[in-house]
Amino acid sequence: MNGKVLVLCPPNMTVSYDGPNGQLGDRIHQGPAVRAATKIYSKVLVWPHDNFTSGIFRSLKLKFIMSNDIDAVRQEVSANSIDRCICLFSEPINIPENRKNDAKKVEMAYEISRLFPRNNVSFPEDLNPRGQAPLWKKLLASVDVELQNTLRWPALPFFKPTEEDKQWAQEMKSEIGKDKPVIIASPFSGKPDETKPDFWKGIAAKINGVIFLPVHSLDMPRAQNLFGEFDNVKIIEADFSRQAALASLPGTHVIGIDGGPMNVLAASRKEGVLAIYSNWPASAWALPNVTPRTPDISVKDALQAMP
Repeated sequence: MNGKVLVLCPPNMTVSYDGPNGQLGDRIHQGPAVRAATKIYSKVLVWPHDNFTSGIFRSLKLKFIMSNDIDAVRQEVSANSIDRCICLFSEPINIPENRKNDAKKVEMAYEISRLFPRNNVSFPEDLNPRGQAPLWKKLLASVDVELQNTLRWPALPFFKPTEEDKQWAQEMKSEIGKDKPVIIASPFSGKPDETKPDFWKGIAAKINGVIFLPVHSLDMPRAQNLFGEFDNVKIIEADFSRQAALASLPGTHVIGIDGGPMNVLAASRKEGVLAIYSNWPASAWALPNVTPRTPDISVKDALQAMP
């Protein structure tokens, strides 16, 4: 294995191209690259540390730099004899004026990267949030340069639950009976206006089965407001691992709107996912198992298109 490396994976990684706000979703797309770094390098440090990085990268062999002070990061880099830096974000050269607040972690990550000699720093090529190439592949190729020549891209799932949570999910499904269809739904994102209540209520009314709605604790009121009238919708407070455990259940279907939670569900299974995107083209953000659709899709068409 090669040396030691610092991996910088801030949120809003495409802010320089006026890309979407990406806390959780960005970490899902950065995940395969971080995993590759742990296989290539003998020691991997990661910055920043927050609930998203710790939750998504929890199973990987790495160490987080806990501080948000550049001098403290410099000291940790020196103490660990880190000689290389991998940047999983676009260089903050031309940040739109209205995105300055979103760019703070990206700009700090860029300042940290300048602690290293330029030839010891790698950036991904053209992280275009509206491009045709999947961003996770661009990030991964910046870590393992041979992949795009061999086309030996890793297969899903990119994110796996704990064994305990897999057992919990199986018990949840067993309680409802094996003959009923089960949908794992993700109707929320960072933009509340992207959730179409009539559409989701229509799905719940039409499906002759059960909908599991795993949500963060902060989204519990939204979930109750949306689905509280439906007995066939089970609203579940769930962390990333439990969300992944439900998505990885065999014989289930997944539908969601573009956002971090949907990316967690898609990254946790091999089977297909139906995802509704408000921004097109969806190619840059769709994981390999995702079938993208526009927000004008009807309930009937969604049920027919669901993998």
